[in-house]
Amino acid sequence: MSNIIKFVTVCSVLAASLSVGITNAHAKRHYRDGIDFGQPEYVVLESQCEKTGFNLPRTIMVKPGAMVDVSIRSSLLFRRGSADPYLYESDYSYNQVYGKLLLDTHWICEVKQDGLHPTLWLVPSIVTTSGSGAFYYLGVYQKQGEHFSVIQELFLGDRIEIKSLSLEGGAVNLSFKQHALEQAMSDEPNELISKKFSIVGTHLFEQRD
Repeated sequence: MSNIIKFVTVCSVLAASLSVGITNAHAKRHYRDGIDFGQPEYVVLESQCEKTGFNLPRTIMVKPGAMVDVSIRSSLLFRRGSADPYLYESDYSYNQVYGKLLLDTHWICEVKQDGLHPTLWLVPSIVTTSGSGAFYYLGVYQKQGEHFSVIQELFLGDRIEIKSLSLEGGAVNLSFKQHALEQAMSDEPNELISKKFSIVGTHLFEQRD
């Protein structure tokens, strides 16, 4: 009888220890998952548009503005990429289509204006779907508190390669490579396109020769 009591007691102790161990393991895993060890709070970026340093946070909240046709149709939280800290990404779904939205802050451009017009932020964005397309836009944003609001998005093309984005004399200059007519979309784009935009209030307008 005493052996049976000892056996039951030992089993109870082992079960309690196992339960505590599992609880601690869950707590440690939850704690570990809640910490982003490889991500500093801010990343300083020397913009390709100007030499001003920008403090880029871990996440960027973007809200839709009052426009007709944009890729961002609801508030989205963009997270800094682990492989490329200047490429933020967010998942989205629209009309049962799922994909990713990316903000390419390599080319972030701050447009400071006079007191009558707000400071604008130009950031290229990329829309991907389950297919092979990667649709590029030049986004115009306004910072409002802790989030950005979309003011305007200009479609640039599918699977292009941005080469430069700059401010000169109050105008925005953009150059990128797109696929020539004889090229396959799987090839590297080789046709250089240059665009120039004037800034009127909070919008960009393309200047045509």
